[in-house]
Amino acid sequence: MRSRYDVIKPSEQKNIKGQEYPDILTFPMTSFVFNDPVEKVEITQVYKERFYLTCYERYGVTYYDDIILWINGIDSVYTMEVGDIIYFPSKKDIERFLAKYRVKN
Repeated sequence: MRSRYDVIKPSEQKNIKGQEYPDILTFPMTSFVFNDPVEKVEITQVYKERFYLTCYERYGVTYYDDIILWINGIDSVYTMEVGDIIYFPSKKDIERFLAKYRVKN
């Protein structure tokens, strides 16, 4: 599964199991490049309740949901309203971004 956490560096802080927390401040927020046209989508009740379906219809996978929300400046699916317009970049643009900024583990 690929998500925004693939491009976030681990922090020095660890949980009680010794696992590192992701350092959200290392996320390359201003580095996403739109090479291809974006798709404009109006949020319906179904999309609001099951946002992953919106991603699946466009990309064939559900796990880009957090990236789509981030690109649109949306903190959570729970803050979306029916009738809101959000933008979906191309799958190629998402894959380029994830490949370019992927943190090597």
